[in-house]
Amino acid sequence: MKTVLIVEDDEMSRAIAQEVLGKKYAVNVATNGQECLDYLKVYRPDLILMDVIMPVLNGIDACTKIKADPTLKEIPVVFTTTSATPENIKTGLDAGATAYITKPFTPERLEEVVTKIFLN
Repeated sequence: MKTVLIVEDDEMSRAIAQEVLGKKYAVNVATNGQECLDYLKVYRPDLILMDVIMPVLNGIDACTKIKADPTLKEIPVVFTTTSATPENIKTGLDAGATAYITKPFTPERLEEVVTKIFLN
């Protein structure tokens, strides 16, 4: 079974993502970018679904660190955020994100993006 790490500080967004993805995948959670990096010291998820704006360590900085690590760089990162300006999307993709989903997202949209990544 594929594993998804959801990195999200907002409880409601985290719960929705867990509900949707938990039907098909093993799901683990972290509430900020530093918790994500700590998790990655021990486990290797098949995909990381990460908010951009979080306390302690934001998603852009966490993704940059993940993509700079040769042992982690192949893990796809999908950003979820309300910051959907073209500049913010470019920044996220430049940091190494595979995809960018704007909030609020529908369960169908989330499932579609994750399924597409796993099929590639």
